[in-house]
Order: sequence, then C-alpha cells, then structure tokens
Amino acid sequence: MAHKYRHYPDGEYIYFITSTIIDWIPLFLSHRYFTILTDAFTYCRANKGLHLHAYVLMPNHFHIIASSEPRPALPGIIRDLKRYTSREVTRCLEEDGARLQLEILERAAMDAGRNNDYSVWREGYHPVAIRTQRFFRQKLDYLHDNPVRKGLVRAPEGWLYSSAFDYIGGGVGMMEIDRLAV
Repeated sequence: MAHKYRHYPDGEYIYFITSTIIDWIPLFLSHRYFTILTDAFTYCRANKGLHLHAYVLMPNHFHIIASSEPRPALPGIIRDLKRYTSREVTRCLEEDGARLQLEILERAAMDAGRNNDYSVWREGYHPVAIRTQRFFRQKLDYLHDNPVRKGLVRAPEGWLYSSAFDYIGGGVGMMEIDRLAV
C-alpha cells in the first residue's frame, strides 16, 4: 500500500524527513555502508535537484532537512535514493556474507508482497513541512543531537555522518549541504 504524504505545491516549504531500515536493523555500521548513503545524497544533489539543508545518518535510519528544485520532485528523489541504496546495501551484505541481515530483509520483502528479493527501507519517508524558523531550529537540533542521545558521541559535531560540523563546528562535513541561516 502506497503512503500518501502532503507536499505543499506552492514550493514555500522545506521538509524534515525520516527514513528507517526494516525492523530498525543497524546496517550502517562501517564507513563502507555509510558511503553508500553519502554517495547517493551527493548524486541527488548534483543531478536530481535535491537541496540537502541538514542531515544525520545513523546505523538504522536517517533524518534530513531537504527541499528540491523543481519542488514537486522531492518524492521521486527520495524514492530513487532509497531504491539505489537498497540495491547497494544488499550487494554489500551479500559480499560480506551477512546471512542473518539478508534473511530478515528477504522475509520483509515476502511479507510486503514485493517482487524484489529484499526490503531494506520501511515504506514511506514521513515528510513534515517546516513552516517557521523556530520549527526549523527544533528539527535541526533534534537531528544533530541524535548521535548524542544514542550514546555514539559526546557532542553533535563529533558524529562524522552529520551536518552538525557545518552548523556548529564552522567547517564542512562529509557531504556538501545547502546551509540555511539559523
């Protein structure tokens, strides 16, 4: 069943987006797997019109603040990003002999009645329109603090796979972003 989310046609908004791995399995545990995501986001920025304003990539999910040009393209960009990263993640899992993870992803695909071998991402991506500066700041802080709340680092800018360094540390993180004023 396809999920319908409201995107505002006037192009006024950017979105806070969350996407999670099936059963919250931590698949992104090494730089090799995180690179699949960073390369996909970088490609979408360069070739598909994605404006990536902030991000955090976690072992089993990601949060981004994003928009697109043209504005209606965002759902297709996220769909394509998830499709590509699914193929690459499963290819790497197969190469690594990660049988348990592959069995879970295979069972999820069967349970969903999908024609593909594996389901990596949960369906949908839950966009929430950001309409105010205050709400933007709240979501920015939330996503940057995520690795701290999970006990992965002591400070947001310590997490390599986040735009916290761009906003807090005054430098450039793993991916180029379309930084917004806070």
